[in-house]
Amino acid sequence: MNRPSTKSEELTVHTKESSLRTKIHELQRQRDKLRAELKRRTAFEGNLLDSYFVDLVIEKPLRIHHHSIPVFILLERIDTEHLQTDTQCFLFSLCEYLNTYSGRKYQTDQLETDFSAFLTGPLQRNALCNLLSFTYKVDQGHQTFSFSATLLYNDLTAALPTGVTVTCPGAET
Repeated sequence: MNRPSTKSEELTVHTKESSLRTKIHELQRQRDKLRAELKRRTAFEGNLLDSYFVDLVIEKPLRIHHHSIPVFILLERIDTEHLQTDTQCFLFSLCEYLNTYSGRKYQTDQLETDFSAFLTGPLQRNALCNLLSFTYKVDQGHQTFSFSATLLYNDLTAALPTGVTVTCPGAET
């Protein structure tokens, strides 16, 4: 008589376990629906460059769970200004910063590789590539002229520098 009772108990336990597994899977599915991973690939002049992601938790308030955005991009400021009120504006602003950073970095890399024969010494840049300094030489017949240039990008969303200083070493100012 104990045997049917044991089978009945096993069946009940198995049914409860199955039901709990189903509930766990459903909760995991719902949790996963509440997160969104946004991937963005940057480009400059038709060249695909770097990839970044932002993993958002979709709940009130929206929050960033993980990301691969460089630390010098003002993500917290962009988050504070736009994430809760206008997600589309948040994404647009973030993409604008990432694209211009990647573009400046790409242009700097191109200058170093494609025009290395004309550079005198190393090209100097900071991590954000918004301050570049280099010395360039130009051959004009029998004479060689050198000039030093400093490019400053105060607007981190602009593709062109906001300030340029060019000096000719040895020339009177």
